[in-house]
Amino acid sequence: MAEAITIHKSQGRSESKIVIDVRNPSKIKNHMDRQKWYVALSRARSLNGLYILGAFKPPNEIKPDDDVNAEMNRLRQNPLVPKYQFLRVVPENVIQIVSHNTQSIRKHITTIVSDQVFSSSHIVTLQESWAIDNESYNIPDFEEISRNRLMGRPRAFGTINFCKLNIEARIVDRIEIENGNSNNHVEISGFKLDNRLTIINVYNNPSSSLEF
Repeated sequence: MAEAITIHKSQGRSESKIVIDVRNPSKIKNHMDRQKWYVALSRARSLNGLYILGAFKPPNEIKPDDDVNAEMNRLRQNPLVPKYQFLRVVPENVIQIVSHNTQSIRKHITTIVSDQVFSSSHIVTLQESWAIDNESYNIPDFEEISRNRLMGRPRAFGTINFCKLNIEARIVDRIEIENGNSNNHVEISGFKLDNRLTIINVYNNPSSSLEF
């Protein structure tokens, strides 16, 4: 434990209470620039937990020729184009299906919900969901159609399927194949879409010797 740390050392931390000591002018003169103030002030989780010892002198305003302005202008003139932009705008006559080994839906649900590729798709199928029978997972505008029924604690098993709310889907026979060995199992779940397309979600453990 330390009684105090430098601003540089504090980067990356978030604290409930932060005290910034600027009482010694000889030590901070010409050193407390805008960047350091930003790092120091933003360590506090709220204004209620932020304390400043000494006089707060606002940093100079950003000049038109400042490096920050130059970089922002460059980014505006050269916007980033996602590599898979075409997956974010789906034509009306296309049904987009996304399949992903999520390695724990509980852990990554926030990423799934915020990903435009997932939200633009009609069907989302996940493997290694780590989902258990008594938990539900909410993806806005989607409903869960089927999953492998895994009881007890989360494990590196499980398939789970979601479908957009405006698409008619119904469950077909749910199938599970598992022989009790965690390194030797296959999981299958599925459903039928609009009575014309059957979606089968299969996860075959790389170490599995099972054939189907």
